[in-house]
Amino acid sequence: MVKKITTVDAYLAAVPADLRGLLVPVRAAILAAAPGVTEKIAYGVPYYSLSRPLIAWKANKGCASLIAMSRAVLSALKKELAGYELSGTTIHIYPDRPLSKTVVKKIVKLRLAENAARVKLRRTPRVSQRKRYPMPTAVKTALIDARLMADYQARPAYQRNDYLMWIAEAKQEATKL
Repeated sequence: MVKKITTVDAYLAAVPADLRGLLVPVRAAILAAAPGVTEKIAYGVPYYSLSRPLIAWKANKGCASLIAMSRAVLSALKKELAGYELSGTTIHIYPDRPLSKTVVKKIVKLRLAENAARVKLRRTPRVSQRKRYPMPTAVKTALIDARLMADYQARPAYQRNDYLMWIAEAKQEATKL
């Protein structure tokens, strides 16, 4: 049975020396460019995230790969990556052509900026499409008198609102309370 690798140090120890020489500087550049980054083994490869997926790398047979996770980043660095074999979001690195720490840091910085832009887009307030219903005084009094207000408050906000909607939109006055 093959032992499962669970740390980046163990991963590097299992990599042939020529590829380890390519990957150790890549790892150092990633850690330097993104302080506080989380480093772990995910999908069998060293993977880095900082609240969102950032970058990964791996050793292959005869080469190493840096997985930028973004075609836009690779396009932006087309000039710096000229001469490297690219495949999707992956840069293939060979022992005779290592990737400079400067380029790795640029990739990480661009990925951080991409992730920050995505977070800003997601944090725009969503407009609720549901009407908010105020609690009628008669309903509030009834809940307090029946000692059910604590149970009512324990319900999620959307359920409390739905309850008030059913009361407010009742067809007959008798069913509004």
